Amino acid sequence: MSMTAKDGAILVFKIVALTVALMVVNGLGSKLLPAMDTAPQPTGSFFAIVVLVMFLQTVALAYPIVRARWSGWRLTVAVFVLFFGTVTFMSQIESLVYLGGRMPEGMQAGIFKMGLFVAAVFSPIAVLVLGRWRSEDSSGSGLVAWKPTTAWWWRAVTAGGVFLVLYYLFGYYVAWKNVAVRDYYGGTDPGSFLAQMANVVRDTPWMLPLQ
Repeated sequence: MSMTAKDGAILVFKIVALTVALMVVNGLGSKLLPAMDTAPQPTGSFFAIVVLVMFLQTVALAYPIVRARWSGWRLTVAVFVLFFGTVTFMSQIESLVYLGGRMPEGMQAGIFKMGLFVAAVFSPIAVLVLGRWRSEDSSGSGLVAWKPTTAWWWRAVTAGGVFLVLYYLFGYYVAWKNVAVRDYYGGTDPGSFLAQMANVVRDTPWMLPLQ
């Protein structure tokens, strides 16, 4: 079903409203983080980045919500798993593996609690605001009607491969080229991406299956 200009404008308004709501929920959830003795003062550029991140997260969640066949609490649970899994769980697994004891005491547990709170509160709000809190129907395109067919497995394997390539390309050319990042992890730049990957395979072969 095609979307009219009015429908598009309403959707944009809802996404903006949800972005504001997500910022508020994150603000409340931040109370679950441990107090820091030397917390940095937020600047205008930092606030702009936060707004952009909240907007992109809202858009990323809105896409499967408006296209799903599920609705109500069933869809809400799926959105919760999607939101918490991608924003908190995956990133904190990285922190647990790569940062270890470098994080302040209680910070990782606080981040998990905050992620659970934000996903639990925001998921039903998003489903409700985007008009998916009605009884189940077949109006959506069924993105959540998953079946473990051969086609789906190949899609999952392909997506995993693409993620792996992007992860290491971005990690080397953006993060690892930063001197502060290398100093923080105690690493060096071997001079090329292929040399860096050779070091990864030789020194930490478990990183590839982890990713």
